[in-house]
Amino acid sequence: MEISGAVAVGGATAVSLISTNTRAAVEAGAAVAAGGAAANGVAAEAWSPADGVAPIAGSTVRGLAVVASSSDDVDILFGSVAGNMSLAFAANVVVVVNTGSTVAEVKAATVNAAAAPGGDVVVRALHAQAVSPRAFLGSGSAGVAAGIGISVTTLSHATRAAIADAGWAAGVHGVWAGRGVEVTAMSRDTLKPDLVGAAIGTGAVSGVGIGLSAAARTTAEIQGRVSAQGGVAVRADSRLVAETLAVSVNAGLAGAGGAAVSAIILARETTATVSGGIVSAGVAGSVVVSAFGKEAVGIVVAAASV
Repeated sequence: MEISGAVAVGGATAVSLISTNTRAAVEAGAAVAAGGAAANGVAAEAWSPADGVAPIAGSTVRGLAVVASSSDDVDILFGSVAGNMSLAFAANVVVVVNTGSTVAEVKAATVNAAAAPGGDVVVRALHAQAVSPRAFLGSGSAGVAAGIGISVTTLSHATRAAIADAGWAAGVHGVWAGRGVEVTAMSRDTLKPDLVGAAIGTGAVSGVGIGLSAAARTTAEIQGRVSAQGGVAVRADSRLVAETLAVSVNAGLAGAGGAAVSAIILARETTATVSGGIVSAGVAGSVVVSAFGKEAVGIVVAAASV
């Protein structure tokens, strides 16, 4: 903030650079025996297939659970104000870059055995992020008042759950389950950048611009030898809410002008596959391969000058 009798300049800058990588894995060559005979099982985080993040309370697994879960919450609030008798100029710049990966996998490993298939085998990758950069700029002058604001948000995250064995045909590794096999990848993104600019003077002008880019890959995959006495489910589920608000308000005795711009670019992939190998469910079981993607986008842009 700056208030002066001659020339006033106010500026604010916010930069957030985040890169997170979360991984849970049974590595190549490992041998795991998970009988799953205990009645109570082990706690394993799970989310409901609904909008937003809705954890399932009391979720347990009797057998093997490989779960990777991550969440990012970025909330930025700032502003700049300039005022004087001659010339006032206010400027804001906010930059948010958020990248990374969340991976859960059983990778070229042996889980249980055909003669001792154990209990459930569950592989889950869960990721959520909420990003809300909010900024205000204001300038006031008996002479000329001006302001400019720029907000740029770039997001890129990969969420992957997999049972993967590229060399499955050699018959060295496999996954056996006495009940069911689940491979689930879920991502939830909420992005809400806001930018408001105002100028009041004999001459008044302000401009605001928002750019939002969101790229994501949500993948659930089985590649290898998987045998379950229950069902087999491969599910990828990604959902995004993106809402931008860009407003420019200007009032000038001699003249006023303003502009507001907002642009959203989405590049998202949601994939569920059985890409190679032998996958079998029990006599009473089923095999489900499901991919679901949903994007809800709202843009509010307004410019007013009097």
